[in-house]
Amino acid sequence: MTRIPPMNAAEAKGEARDLLEGVQQRLGMTPNMMKLIAASPVVRGAYLSFRVALASGTLDAKFCEQIALAVAQINGSEYCLCQHTAAAEKMGLSEAEIAASRRASSDDAKKDAGLKLASDLLLKRGQINPDGLRHVRAAGYNDAEIVELVASVALEMLANYFNAVAGTDVDFPNVSTTLCL
Repeated sequence: MTRIPPMNAAEAKGEARDLLEGVQQRLGMTPNMMKLIAASPVVRGAYLSFRVALASGTLDAKFCEQIALAVAQINGSEYCLCQHTAAAEKMGLSEAEIAASRRASSDDAKKDAGLKLASDLLLKRGQINPDGLRHVRAAGYNDAEIVELVASVALEMLANYFNAVAGTDVDFPNVSTTLCL
């Protein structure tokens, strides 16, 4: 049960109302996380600006979903696993690709190296081994892509932590946080 009261568009005023109505129009629903994050104009703006900025970066949207899946799995974020699984399926990722992403792996060598870096960033709290960067560069990542990968992990951590603290009710198809290897 949620620990922060959700804000509905009918109750919201100004920018919060615009955000909630805009999300509803784009997605055909207003995810519970958006209803909760709407309580803070500062966090709402920062989160959405960060997400929009990264979407225009060099990493493709499918790979960003794969990063989000790996981060949510490592952090045990039920809400984000459900949300990003639904998004990944909608983008055309297969069940096998989704499961591999949750294990921070991919059949594509470049994506695999990036997902391993994302995993290391979380598990080592950013204190990665210099060999990790050499490995990612050898897989074909340039500096801009590495910086965006780190930022993508940070953005997903914000969402994972927020939903854990808020106790956000899952409003996407249920996915088990237990991953069958």
